[in-house]
Amino acid sequence: MNRVRIVITMFVLALLTIVILGWVWTTGHQPPPARTASHAVLAAAACAGVFALVKIWRPDPPRSGSDR
Repeated sequence: MNRVRIVITMFVLALLTIVILGWVWTTGHQPPPARTASHAVLAAAACAGVFALVKIWRPDPPRSGSDR
């Protein structure tokens, strides 16, 4: 299970790197209205990535007998 978590984490970290690069690029290459829209989309993507990392590495809850 940890191997899967590590692979998914590496993928999400690659996406977060792309988000950071996109943020820097849009800051210098887009006019303010387009920049604001791009930053909103990139921020949403970054939040989703952080949420995914938290969800991936959260400990599994204990199973009760009725879930089987």
